[in-house]
Amino acid sequence: MAQVSTLVTVVVTDINDNKPEFYNCSLASCNFSTSAQNNFRGNIIEHSSSRLPVSDLSIVTYDPDKVGACPGGWAGVQTAVLAAPPPSLLHVSPWQGTNSSYELYLQGPDASAFTVSPTKIVGTGEVQLLVQDPLSVDYEKSHVMVVQVRCGDSPCSLHMPGHRGDPARLLRGSKAKAEHGSALAACFVQRNWAGV
Repeated sequence: MAQVSTLVTVVVTDINDNKPEFYNCSLASCNFSTSAQNNFRGNIIEHSSSRLPVSDLSIVTYDPDKVGACPGGWAGVQTAVLAAPPPSLLHVSPWQGTNSSYELYLQGPDASAFTVSPTKIVGTGEVQLLVQDPLSVDYEKSHVMVVQVRCGDSPCSLHMPGHRGDPARLLRGSKAKAEHGSALAACFVQRNWAGV
């Protein structure tokens, strides 16, 4: 009786199932096996110039998901699974992305006074709050300003067919759902004595 066998390699890929988290550290010294943090404190002098960062604020975000194609895409696994894939499988999905890509934005009562930088991170990155509206950063109006830094973890949201640019719609319809991360940052406004 004649027999034949073949070796089949199955590559397991990571899905987008982890949310980004916030850590109080500098990028070079972060230990991501410790607990994430949700509250941060920084300082700013009133009426500071636009684009000036809030001081004493060390925020690093980390998403443990690995690089991979969005659900339904062949890119990233085709050459490992198929030695010579047929031409129909060589198509790279136009909505291919990375599972650890996320966008940052601000919410909260004082969000309009600041901006977040960068606005997009892949994997791990340092986050800064920058002054956007110097007139809103006023000691006489408020000694403490509170903003919420949010991470939207939806790597393919702008390019997935049929979702029309709504990241929440993508997450509702996906089996691989990752929650949004968020952290509160309290900025303590200091009086500017130089002008007195």
